[in-house]
Amino acid sequence: TAKQVFRQKLREAKYRKIVQDYGDKVGEIVYGVLEEQRDPFMYFMLAGNIDATLGPKGQVPGEKILPDVSTMLVIEQIAPQSKKGPKIVVSRTSSKIVEKVMEVNIPELEKKIISIEAIAREAGDRSKVALKINDENTDLDLIGSCVGPKGNRINKIRKELHGENIDLIEYFDDPIIYISNALAPALVTAVQIIDEENKLSRVIVPNDQLSLGIGASGQNVRLASRLTGWK
Repeated sequence: TAKQVFRQKLREAKYRKIVQDYGDKVGEIVYGVLEEQRDPFMYFMLAGNIDATLGPKGQVPGEKILPDVSTMLVIEQIAPQSKKGPKIVVSRTSSKIVEKVMEVNIPELEKKIISIEAIAREAGDRSKVALKINDENTDLDLIGSCVGPKGNRINKIRKELHGENIDLIEYFDDPIIYISNALAPALVTAVQIIDEENKLSRVIVPNDQLSLGIGASGQNVRLASRLTGWK
């Protein structure tokens, strides 16, 4: 009985420590070092000697994480109960990872000259990022500034995301223009709003652009739909 009480008190103390250090960081970026890998789980050490668990749903397919290297993670939740007591659950598939990597490599984002309006991500493969210029008086090239001279900025972002493709989309309040942009690289002939309340649209493209608009396994249209919020 004494052993059970002691273990329970220990779990409670550990949970209080986790909540104190990380309770306000759910959904935020943290950095951790891979300590152990027992398929399908990876175990990281965060600042303050706090353990974190990366489950299969939070792992990027095919990504290799080296031990003893600081790795960017997103805190998904703090689970108070498990077999080993309370734990922090982290993710590598969150769109917050793309957002953070872009902010580090594009000064205009950090300075709030450009903002990210939405991200749709299929981790390890492709992301679509909707961008907007906040200063209407600037003559800044929105997409060009994110791509960088000779593509150096976007290439660095892709490298940090282990080759993940990034589609940069200009955001518009007008859903017709926004949907058209989101379906890039396909060229759109027209967008018809069928049901504004339920956000349902019909997109028309030339015959030779149909497969490009849909994308491999429907990925392009699927990401565009998630990015814009329109079916």
